[in-house]
Amino acid sequence: MVFHSEAIPILTEENFSSWQTQITDLFKLEDNDNATLCAIILSKLLTGTQNNVVTSEKEDQAQILWKAILKRFISSEPSNQARVYSYFLNITFNISNIEKFIMEVRSSIVKMEDVGIKIPEEIITYDLLKRLPSSLENINQSITHSKNGEEIKPEILLDHLEIHINELNISAASKAETVTTMYTRKDQKCSGGVYNPNSKTHTKDKCWAMYPEKRLAFLKKKEESQVSSFSTYSSTSQVTTPVKRPGMIQPSSYSRCSIAQP
Repeated sequence: MVFHSEAIPILTEENFSSWQTQITDLFKLEDNDNATLCAIILSKLLTGTQNNVVTSEKEDQAQILWKAILKRFISSEPSNQARVYSYFLNITFNISNIEKFIMEVRSSIVKMEDVGIKIPEEIITYDLLKRLPSSLENINQSITHSKNGEEIKPEILLDHLEIHINELNISAASKAETVTTMYTRKDQKCSGGVYNPNSKTHTKDKCWAMYPEKRLAFLKKKEESQVSSFSTYSSTSQVTTPVKRPGMIQPSSYSRCSIAQP
């Protein structure tokens, strides 16, 4: 039987259960000698893990190396329990990557069970709910106000988050389809708060549909400019020039004529 070691992933906190199964299958193969097994296992360990489990006496003994890895990941010793629980406490929620949060929480709960950490489900759930942003208050309400607290479980919370992800994906797909439909024609106008990529009159950052405050600022500036122009015109029109009429003697000429008379 040929076993392809390339199929075995690098060991992490998240994938230990599946990784353990694959390595166990590897030990069952008769055509793998001790040196080959050690080489494969070592190649699947991160540097940090190697530093914690590999010593000079273990690196060439597959069985001893394997036991050291199991002790590191599923030992119920207080030091290992503290490490596993610390990992759970440090899981943070990122609204832009909810999938990562779900994966890390599920993995962490399994690991806490593996090392003998026993925490009531409702306590874990309340802890996780505290990490959610206010924008997901509806999920919080749905769980904490469930009948007889039946839904105050980590898995129920994670299910709600997966539903939320699906709703976001559907909404995004629908919006993208709407935008595509709106602008497949030659219309260059922007509407509905969305920039029309076909527009040739302005760029996205100057789009009044997206930024209505920029339109208001433009109109205000235009109005102020018109008021200023009108004021200037009014001031100029009030300065009049005397109109000369035929046969009319200007005051200055009349004075000179009077003085010249005998």
